[in-house]
Amino acid sequence: MSERMPNGHLHYPYPTDAPGRIGVVILAAGRGERFGCGPKSAIELAGKSLLAHVVASMSASEHVAEIVVTAPEQFVAETTELLQAARPRVPARVIVGGPTRQGSSRAGIAALSEGVDWVAITDVARPLVPHSTLDSLLSTMLDDSPSTETQPCGAAPAVSIVDSVHLMGPDGRGLAVPVERDRLRAAQTPQFFRRECIAYAHEAAFHHSVECTDDVGVMARVGGRVLAVPGDCANIKITFTRDLHLAEALQARQQAAAR
Repeated sequence: MSERMPNGHLHYPYPTDAPGRIGVVILAAGRGERFGCGPKSAIELAGKSLLAHVVASMSASEHVAEIVVTAPEQFVAETTELLQAARPRVPARVIVGGPTRQGSSRAGIAALSEGVDWVAITDVARPLVPHSTLDSLLSTMLDDSPSTETQPCGAAPAVSIVDSVHLMGPDGRGLAVPVERDRLRAAQTPQFFRRECIAYAHEAAFHHSVECTDDVGVMARVGGRVLAVPGDCANIKITFTRDLHLAEALQARQQAAAR
């Protein structure tokens, strides 16, 4: 079992000399309210649903053993049809997601088989994840030399912040104090964890009513160390209609370059 160390770090004592099995959780329980056209999993990009794109990228690693997709209760049947149409190469199923993103992550992790050693959690809204990403994250975890403080519990792609970042003023309208951006990173998905570490972190967050915007945040709240690996600026998140247009342009460019 993972254990909480006296110094406040979550320590994972098991050796990391074997790749193990990866379980993927695809978060698709959001209602797409900001997008304005229903659940994002059904939105098409280049003739395929966003879910199909994510299933393809997550299935690319030979270490992936199964996939769990979270969906709103009223869209489970529709999401199951989309999943079947994606023809995943590993066992895959749809479950009802939680009331929040964090709740869906927790439900997805719990739904994975006992034989899963690693968990990759990603958003259905990120259809352009490079197919090598999971293998790269796994290699990062296996290659990281033991630390005197703690072994890592996870790894996630992250990109530098290029814009100037400011706090808002007291009136909620004006820009105020600038924030030093050198240490700031935008975390992307998939986020990759040791199964026992992320399961423990989510249970602790649930019991203490702590809500975070992503799984790296959940892990950080219990002292787990998450490695940052270089992200891909093309790995955009589909939040608004303009993001879908950008994704279409990026994929068309990628396809042209591959010819």
